[in-house]
Amino acid sequence: YVTQSYKYGEVITLPSNPSKIWNTFRGWNDKTDGSGTSYVTGTAVRPANGITMNVYSQWIPVPISLSGVSDIAATYGTPLVANDNNITASGGSGNYVYSISPSLPTGMTFSADGKFSGTPLTVAGPTAYTVTGLDSASGATATKTVTVSVAKRTLNVTGVECTTKLYDGTDSLSASVIGAIAFSGKLTGDNVSVTTTGGTFNSKNVASATTITLNGLTLSGTDKDKYQLTSSTAVLAGNIHRKIFKVKIDDAAKKVGIALPVFGVHEVIDEGQSSALVNGDTIDSVAQYNLTTTANA
Repeated sequence: YVTQSYKYGEVITLPSNPSKIWNTFRGWNDKTDGSGTSYVTGTAVRPANGITMNVYSQWIPVPISLSGVSDIAATYGTPLVANDNNITASGGSGNYVYSISPSLPTGMTFSADGKFSGTPLTVAGPTAYTVTGLDSASGATATKTVTVSVAKRTLNVTGVECTTKLYDGTDSLSASVIGAIAFSGKLTGDNVSVTTTGGTFNSKNVASATTITLNGLTLSGTDKDKYQLTSSTAVLAGNIHRKIFKVKIDDAAKKVGIALPVFGVHEVIDEGQSSALVNGDTIDSVAQYNLTTTANA
């Protein structure tokens, strides 16, 4: 503030505009906080007798503005890319300090120099955050809204315990036979697994069955809500093996010089079962089978 002495009755002319770096002078006021009577430079005033009149300079900081990232689409367990998620202030002294509100998702940080970083350790829907930039030289502030979301991490099915079976006349494979499903993308220590309702081959026949589609894929485990599958199905290489069966041949006799007789099939067996043929197959349909023979004693 400025102090000047005058005689009673004299007219006081306020001093010329002062200067202050990174601020714009906006006038005088008889209160330090600007809540009193305002005066402009050159104003003539006549203080009352015995009154000491103090006037205080009032300032407007040079405005600053914030630019940079507006939306951050992060993924659970994936580190943010350095220098891709920064906030920058301009228009002031260059001595800026940044803060954010409310708190970011677990694992993410925002530094005083305006940088988002870290590895998200939770899943979060789109949330608006307020970034505040402060010019420490002038006190000027500016704000910017940044929307942050953390998506589920994607798991990719890579294999299963079993993708083959013996020919049984169908194109299906039960979940119990398929067994454990292997996948990539899980973070160490997380509890998540993939299950299936069963599989379907692209053909029921041995020669043309080359792939199997896993159906009804779902996630289980205490951390399943942090993950997602690209699809509820997955196609893997698979095949169907020929089914082995035996036939008992009827006895036959021949005389010297006589052609061999045609041997009849006495019985089709499979490991002691009464029949090895399935799905209405006949003895002439052997494309799905491996045939061995034994004599009918």
